[in-house]
Amino acid sequence: MGVLARLTAVIVAVTLGVAGCATHTETEGTVLTVGMSPGPYSIIFKDGIEPLLKAKGYTVNYHVYRDLNEATDALVAGNADLSVEQYPAYTDLYNRAKGGTLVNIDTLPTIPAALYSKEHRSVEEVAPGQTVAIPRTPAERDRAMELLQEAGFITESDDRGLTISESNSEDLPVELPKVDWVVLPGSVSYPVKADPRMQVYQEKMRPELLRAITVRAEDADSPWVHDVQAAYHDPAFISYMKNDNVNDYWYVP
Repeated sequence: MGVLARLTAVIVAVTLGVAGCATHTETEGTVLTVGMSPGPYSIIFKDGIEPLLKAKGYTVNYHVYRDLNEATDALVAGNADLSVEQYPAYTDLYNRAKGGTLVNIDTLPTIPAALYSKEHRSVEEVAPGQTVAIPRTPAERDRAMELLQEAGFITESDDRGLTISESNSEDLPVELPKVDWVVLPGSVSYPVKADPRMQVYQEKMRPELLRAITVRAEDADSPWVHDVQAAYHDPAFISYMKNDNVNDYWYVP
């Protein structure tokens, strides 16, 4: 089954079957509610992690939100137990901006943001007057600007004659034919199967950029959190990731 078909299946399953609250007691502690937005991290959780949790007796429900910000708000509000889409740089920014107490646990497989171009094959071809499209959301925009600095396109104080525009992340693939360069977040490049031949530079994966299991601080030591964490280290999931990573989209810690 293709990525888009699997993603559709996740959303359909949510539409038909999501219910219940996100509280846990000794008698109902096998029910987990995962807050997610459409993208690769929901796919690998549904396909690779949920079967392992079910084998331990868990029932996994999903709430699907429009984007990561909505999913994070839902987690804080108690409408979900966990998310697997945040990364420390994002979580720290969110906590500071909204007074959240979310914590990140472990490091998970992550798709790096990358620089793509239909016209250019090397970062050495950058020149004043060229155009670059980057994501609009603050956390992804900051990553894109850091990537452009790493690639030598800009400095902190000098755009070096480039015109940098911002778009919603999901709209960036359609910008590829219109501009010289596009920075695609991994959550976008994977589901649209961005052509690896158009990738000219990939961000350096620092610890603060790796996806994590994200929960409310009061839940961090719950047994179900440890079980989710263990599932990501299970040999069955490791084998699943090897099979899914045929195009080397994933950085696997």
